[in-house]
Amino acid sequence: MERYKWSFVHTLIGVIFFLFGVVFLIVPIVSVVGWEDFKKDAVPVTAIISDIRTHTSRSSNGKRRTYHDVYVEYEYEGESYYEELDHYSSGMREGDEVEMLIDPNNPSKNRSEPYLFSGIMAAIGLIFGGIGAGFLIHEIKRSGYINGLIAEDKFIYANYTHEETANVTVNDVRYNCSVFVYNDGSGRQMAFKSEPHHPNTLPYVQGDSIKVYVDMENAPNKYYVSRKK
Repeated sequence: MERYKWSFVHTLIGVIFFLFGVVFLIVPIVSVVGWEDFKKDAVPVTAIISDIRTHTSRSSNGKRRTYHDVYVEYEYEGESYYEELDHYSSGMREGDEVEMLIDPNNPSKNRSEPYLFSGIMAAIGLIFGGIGAGFLIHEIKRSGYINGLIAEDKFIYANYTHEETANVTVNDVRYNCSVFVYNDGSGRQMAFKSEPHHPNTLPYVQGDSIKVYVDMENAPNKYYVSRKK
């Protein structure tokens, strides 16, 4: 008996988004845990911003990004330090005072509160993870529904007509869908699309009549085009 297998494209998208979400959630957790551990023995100092260096670089997609390196001067136990601050904000100016925490055992090491950064990262993680989970849950439900149709032999035959560009791109390749037309005998025609496939892979030819598993009475828009001829 034919079985519906999860859509490779939708599953891949779901897994990628979900993994990105997990990473974006792990990073702020590690950052906050590290901050809390650092803060236990840290010492507050007041530093003066002595230099702000601006530089740009081109990312992989060709866009230029601007970065700012902030350097501060401060004293601790009679020693002077000139170090790079671990963060930058648009309101910073040379000569401004900044409050920060340093490691008394390594006074050149400073850290600032990561909660704003962590909150942004966590929000992004939840969004990405939610999108990924949505794709995967959709495939689980779709698999159960379609395999139910297959088990009950609920199908019609539709005729292959042409290829159509799908809204799916994998490795910079735009995929296609095969389009099938069904005539219910009363003059009404319905079109059904196959799962997305690589444009160089043409699973059907003109004249093919393929099973489309569908409940025409109750849910004509929820269907599956068989991979078997």
